[in-house]
Amino acid sequence: MSRALPAVLLLALLAHGAGLRNGFVYDDHRFVEFNPRLATATFGELLLDPATHTADSDRDVWRPLRALSHRLDLSRGLGPFGFHLH
Repeated sequence: MSRALPAVLLLALLAHGAGLRNGFVYDDHRFVEFNPRLATATFGELLLDPATHTADSDRDVWRPLRALSHRLDLSRGLGPFGFHLH
């Protein structure tokens, strides 16, 4: 392992670590907090159905990997901390 790697990780933690204490912000509300389908959708629905990706009625996004990632974070039950950590 490079000697620089621990220093880089420490600098990243110093720069962004305070954000771990924050709640949901901006589009987190749209894609996670107010999206009831995120918790109930199947793996296939998360991959194929844009309606599971956002709480908005216009369904303007289709990002299946992000939806799967959000579902994984939600299943861990760590709240906003888990999402920011990931």
